[in-house]
Amino acid sequence: MPFAANVQQILKAKLDIECKMGATYGKAYCGVVGGVDRHEYAVLGPSVNLAARLMTNKSNKGFLVDEEVQRKASNRGFEGLAPVKAKGYKQLVPIFQPVLQHRNSWGSEGTEFVGRTSEIKQILKGAEDIIDATASTSMVWVSAESGYGKSALLGQAIEKVSDLCSSKSATYVIVCHVCSDADSFQPLR
Repeated sequence: MPFAANVQQILKAKLDIECKMGATYGKAYCGVVGGVDRHEYAVLGPSVNLAARLMTNKSNKGFLVDEEVQRKASNRGFEGLAPVKAKGYKQLVPIFQPVLQHRNSWGSEGTEFVGRTSEIKQILKGAEDIIDATASTSMVWVSAESGYGKSALLGQAIEKVSDLCSSKSATYVIVCHVCSDADSFQPLR
């Protein structure tokens, strides 16, 4: 769901395209359909059909999911909507709208982060080297106990990297994933 929200945000910001999505969970066939002379690569199945129906449903304000996705992603928030009649289904299908909250845990936009100046400069230097093509990649590891401000540091750094890219007219996409599992690291790209 965060990926879908990022795709929608990028399409809107970069191409001014509004899009609606439907997501379901289930078995599907993925492969070639047709004969030797005329065929296509397709994904087929009830879950694919339902996803298409959710995508085009008049209740869809951007992203709808079925009950199975809602159940599998139980750690996320969902707003239940009125069940809908869907072609191929005898009973009404329960649908849900993900509540994807965008929040800055370090404060409202424009709030200056206090401290960790050298760490933010290091992150900005890596971004600037990539923009100026003096480096093709840069990596910074951020690790600390819970409550030490890792998210706040990265949030402020993301704002500053975004401002830097805009000021240099650089095309950029910032993808974030916060990992709560202490044994694994997730990159900020």
